[in-house]
Amino acid sequence: MAADDRDETVEGGARSSWTTYVVVMRSTAGFYFGRDDALTPMRFPTEIGPMELTFGTSRTHLPGFGNPVRLGLWADARGQAPSLGSAIDTYANFARGVAAVLSVAANAPVGDLTADLAFDATPGRREREYWRRYLPDDPLIPRRGRRLSSGLALALITAWMRHTHGGASEVERWHRAFNQYHHALQSWEPGLEITALGHLWVGMEALTPIALDAHLEQEALTRDQLAKRWKVELSRLDAEARKRLLFREDDECYQQARKARNGLQHGFEALGDVRTRAMAARDRTATYLRNSLINLVGLEPEVRAALVCPPFDRPFYWSFVAELHGRLVADSDEVVHPADVYPRVDWDLVPTELPPDADGDAGVEFAFWVNPQLADGVEFEVDGVSFLAPEDDGTESTSVLGPGVVAVRAVAATKGGTRARLLMNGNTHSWPWLTALGAVLGGLLSAAAAWSFARRRSSTFRRAAAEQKSESKRLRLPRW
Repeated sequence: MAADDRDETVEGGARSSWTTYVVVMRSTAGFYFGRDDALTPMRFPTEIGPMELTFGTSRTHLPGFGNPVRLGLWADARGQAPSLGSAIDTYANFARGVAAVLSVAANAPVGDLTADLAFDATPGRREREYWRRYLPDDPLIPRRGRRLSSGLALALITAWMRHTHGGASEVERWHRAFNQYHHALQSWEPGLEITALGHLWVGMEALTPIALDAHLEQEALTRDQLAKRWKVELSRLDAEARKRLLFREDDECYQQARKARNGLQHGFEALGDVRTRAMAARDRTATYLRNSLINLVGLEPEVRAALVCPPFDRPFYWSFVAELHGRLVADSDEVVHPADVYPRVDWDLVPTELPPDADGDAGVEFAFWVNPQLADGVEFEVDGVSFLAPEDDGTESTSVLGPGVVAVRAVAATKGGTRARLLMNGNTHSWPWLTALGAVLGGLLSAAAAWSFARRRSSTFRRAAAEQKSESKRLRLPRW
C-alpha cells in the first residue's frame, strides 16, 4: 500500500488532513545498482508516520554519448507529513541511516545524502508546494564503483531494521556502529587514516555491549562468571570483550588502535606517532568492525558469506584526482601574466565515450587540454598528468595494458593547447590505483604497478593569449 493511501489517526489530528510529500536526495557513492537489479521500495516507520523509501543509481548522458554514465546515488522518500519542512528533515535523516547500511553492505563509501528537491504529491490539488536546494552541478566524471546486488542490500537493511524494535539503548548502538563505519569509509583517503580510525574505534565501542550480551547468552554465563573465566576485573570486562570478540584476539591491532585513539584524544602522543599507529591498524580494524556487524545483525549464512567474500572483503577507494605536472621555462624571472597574481596554466579533462560495460553504462576516455596563461616569452613544458582513481574491485592484480587501467597516451601538441588521453576501460566495474605520468614522444607507453609512474615529454609552446583563450575547453574536476 502506498504511503498516501493510508488514513490513520495520529496524536494531534487525523492523518488524512496531512499532505503527501515526495523528497528526493542524492549523493556520491562508491557502489551502484545494476539497471536490471533495482532496489525495491521499502516501508519504514518514522517519528511522523510511515514512509516509503527507495534508492537507485543516478545516470546521465554526457554530450555526444550514446550510453549513460553513472554519477552517484539517489533516494526517493514519500509519505504523509504535517509540513514540507518536517518531511524533508525526517525523511532525509532516516534515509542517511539506511544509506549507512548500504555503505556497510558494499564496503564502499557514500557521500552525505542531501535533499535536492521536495514537492506536494497529494492527488487532486491545483497548487502544490515545491522546494529545490541549490547544489553545484555534478562534475562530469563517472563514478565507476562496485556493483551491489539489491538482494544483499535488502537482506542487510531488513536485518538492521529488526533491531530498531529493541530497547532505545540497543537501537542507538546499532545505528551508531553502522554510521561510524560509514563515516570511516568517507575518510578512506591517504592522509586521513587518523580520522578513519577514530570513527572505527567509536563503532567498536558502540558494538561492544551488543557483542558481549550475545556472547553471554551463547555461553549461558553472567558478567561475573565471564570475568572470572577471562581472569579480568569486572570493570575491565567491556574492554576485554572488545579485544577478544570484536578484534578477534588480535592484540597487536587492538593496542595500536587503542593507543592511536587515546594519544589523539588526550594529546599525550606526537601526531606523527598517532598517524603511524593509525596506518598500521586502520585496515584490520575496519575488517573486524564490518565482519562483526554482519555476524551479529542476524543474517542467513549464505548472505553473510556473500558480504564478506571478494570484492566486499575490502573497502572501495572512491576518490578521483588528476594533477598536471610540468615546468615553466623562461629567460626572465617575470613569468606571471600582467592580469594575474600567480603563474596560471589552465587545463581541462574532456570525456569521450568507449563501449559500454555489462550494465550498458558507457566507458569513458579522457583527453586533457593544457592552456597556459603566462607572460610573453614564457614556455610551459608538460611532463605529464598524475591520475589517482579507485582500486581494482577484484583480488587479482591488473596488468598495465589490462582492462580498467588508467594510462596516458602521448599525442601531438595542438594550437592553443597540448592534448593527451587518459583511458578508462568501460568493461570493468572499477578503476585500479594508478598514477600515470605520460608516455614518451611518439606514443611509447611505459608504466609499472599501482602508484608507479610513466613519464611523458611533449613539445613546448609559447603563449598567445587571445588564441589560447578561444581554444580553451573548460570542464571542472570533481571535488569529493
